[in-house]
Amino acid sequence: MTEKTGYKVRIEGDGFLLERNVSKDIGEQIVVSILTEKFDDPGPDDGVQPEQSEGGIGSKQDEDKKSAKRQTPAISIRELLDKSNAKRTPDKIAAIGYYFETHDNRLVFSKDDIVKAFESAAESVPKNIARDIKWAVRAAWIAPKIDQKGLYYVTHGGKQAVDRKFPKEILKKTRHAQSSSGRIQKKRARKSK
Repeated sequence: MTEKTGYKVRIEGDGFLLERNVSKDIGEQIVVSILTEKFDDPGPDDGVQPEQSEGGIGSKQDEDKKSAKRQTPAISIRELLDKSNAKRTPDKIAAIGYYFETHDNRLVFSKDDIVKAFESAAESVPKNIARDIKWAVRAAWIAPKIDQKGLYYVTHGGKQAVDRKFPKEILKKTRHAQSSSGRIQKKRARKSK
């Protein structure tokens, strides 16, 4: 072990051998993960430090930047809704799904999870949540899990909308998702008369 790299990690078994030098922080995370049997995905290439000169890739400054990026400060659903500028119900649904994934490590969520999140954020629960979920699906911000009925996940487009704080051009594109369903329902109502 050297001061520069921290720890040398060796994983061996079933014809597999991996040896890497990792930072002290990453080494300690590995130890804690093994002892507690809880594993978080640190992201691509985090912690693996190639040998280089001071100030280059793998330097202390580089590791500090990576560590700061990995440590997302705690944020409430209410704060995320405000920060993301989510105003309409499907916007809020996408932001809530984004929250579940980025802060709760939940990749899928249900209608009940959304209702609880609205309540947790001190938001009034939409009267027709099923309709609003369908609107968020038509806007391509969330999508149903095909193999798990009643569960949804946030799409790439939904994550982008939240990250970009629902700009006007994105909102314009999704108005038709709601209005088209309204037109279909009106046509059905006229036909049934």
